[in-house]
Amino acid sequence: MAINRSDTNGSMLDRYPVLDLAFRPFFLLAAVFSIICLGIWAAYLNGVSTALVFRHMAPTVWHLHEMLFGFAALCAMGFLLTAVQTWTGLRSAHGILLLMLVLLWLSARIALWVNASALALLFQGSWWLLCIGVFSQCLLRASSRRNYQFIPVLLCLMAFDLGILILAFGGHNALALHLGRSAILVFAVLVTVVGGRIIPLFTRNATQSARIKTRHWLERLVLCFTLLSAALYLVGPGGLSHDILAACCLVTGGLHLYRLAGWDSIACRSNALLWSLHASYFCLALGYLLFGVSLLGWLVTSADALHLIAVGAMGGMILSVICRVSLGHTGRPLVTPVTIRMAFGLILLSALVRILLPVMGSYHLGWNLSAGLWCLAYGLFVWHYLPILLGKRVDSRS
Repeated sequence: MAINRSDTNGSMLDRYPVLDLAFRPFFLLAAVFSIICLGIWAAYLNGVSTALVFRHMAPTVWHLHEMLFGFAALCAMGFLLTAVQTWTGLRSAHGILLLMLVLLWLSARIALWVNASALALLFQGSWWLLCIGVFSQCLLRASSRRNYQFIPVLLCLMAFDLGILILAFGGHNALALHLGRSAILVFAVLVTVVGGRIIPLFTRNATQSARIKTRHWLERLVLCFTLLSAALYLVGPGGLSHDILAACCLVTGGLHLYRLAGWDSIACRSNALLWSLHASYFCLALGYLLFGVSLLGWLVTSADALHLIAVGAMGGMILSVICRVSLGHTGRPLVTPVTIRMAFGLILLSALVRILLPVMGSYHLGWNLSAGLWCLAYGLFVWHYLPILLGKRVDSRS
């Protein structure tokens, strides 16, 4: 769809490629920030003094919040604010507006660091409202009804984000952690929607031999059960039986596996940008199955199972998508060098060791190795994509 370039907030900042579309600064900042966060978290786990960071928030709450809403939310909005321009043909956030979004995100991180709780809420809330406002305006102006479903999901994530901060600043750490873990399942809803669109589409387009099966009843059912799992877990402390929630999660995982089976994963085994997406979606399905098992008290803890969703599904799909988007929207061919193919493998290995080593009793080794593998994977992304994200399109389009 052609982009209406006259519909801009043009300024002298438009000459800087990094402010052309949200994916450029958002993906770069998110990748670097995740490495910093996990470095601090690993230091804390190994007894290194991190009092400066954790003066005002419980360490686990800080780790959960910043990886979800400092990293994952930034990537999600970078993708959506870029995709909405393609979906609607209307110019998305760029120039001064995009710079404002970047500064709000940075200000929220600094405010959390120095315990300026009111400012942290103000900056984080403003960032969400402005991102959602720009995204929604494009959809509404173009009457892109198919994509309206993203708006309530984003509003829900904003509410979780601010709720966690309010609870954490008030010292209600147990509730903040529960809300954060519930937010992982809300992000899983986003993965379900986005993955259900792009994985079969990209597989069909890139692999002529792929036989994609779209079952409309399954699409509706898998989304309903994914939403239901998140809702049931959220209200869990109110007395919901673990058996009911466990059964729901097991059904959800089974539905995701059945959905993935219709996308002909074998056909894309030689295409890294495809198999990485399929593998991350498999982590989503397996994560729900293990989460259901954990609620019954078997095999793994619920925290470990949720890490398979957070690291393997979210972290893996984010890495694959940001690599693909960064190539496609800078006019480059969808070809990955060996370093990025290694990064895809490393992030999946990070999820695997985070589950397996604690099961075998090697908790600290699992935590440290998983964090190190994540940092290496996203470090390879930064090293390879830094000039791509900061530079002009190779086809010279603005």
